[in-house]
Amino acid sequence: MASLRTMLLAFVFSLTAAAGSASATVVYDGGPSDGLSGNEATHWLQTENFTLGSSNQITGAVIYIGGFGGTPSGIGNWLSSPVVNYSFYSDSSGGIGSLLVSGSGANIVTTDTGAPFVSGSDVYEVAFNLASPFTASGGAQYHFGFHLSNETSGVLPFNSIYWVTTPSIASNTGIESENAAQNNWADNGQRHAFQLTSAVPEPSTWAMMVLGFAGIGFMAYRRKSKPALMAA
Repeated sequence: MASLRTMLLAFVFSLTAAAGSASATVVYDGGPSDGLSGNEATHWLQTENFTLGSSNQITGAVIYIGGFGGTPSGIGNWLSSPVVNYSFYSDSSGGIGSLLVSGSGANIVTTDTGAPFVSGSDVYEVAFNLASPFTASGGAQYHFGFHLSNETSGVLPFNSIYWVTTPSIASNTGIESENAAQNNWADNGQRHAFQLTSAVPEPSTWAMMVLGFAGIGFMAYRRKSKPALMAA
């Protein structure tokens, strides 16, 4: 019994050591950025449609942005204090339907990809977590939207920060709303780079789950072994 227990504990410890840090898996890939164009995302709320092959919880997103004129104050200021206001909508005959959930992105991480954005700044990857998971049904069409301003009503600032385009045709052309009014939707004529992600359990969570199952198995083994020992 001691040998079995030792083996189980060794397995759990090896699993914990082998596992990396918490990560996320891509559940929808709208395509990579091409740096060729984009649509402004501080004065406009920008959206793209998506459909998952099976139901899944969306816990985060990755978008790609750029600015014109080298590193203009707009994108420079934003990078020093990033904010992402996101939203998910139902679909209505290919257009924007009802608002399903919205919130402010958490744990925002910006990365300079080194790739140029037309004649302006580099393309920046922006990864963030949703405030709470959004469950998307498989086969249903939704629209993912965001804008990059602290202001959510009135005349929004125009900071020349653009959602970068993609060569992928995974999604349709985007739909935008000036001043994030959400009652003036218009096709912006371009497809944009983004991914939607779902978190995987922490390594410690996996280890605890395995340890729990191992403990149950060990207790069952002991209960089965006792009668045999008594009979002997």
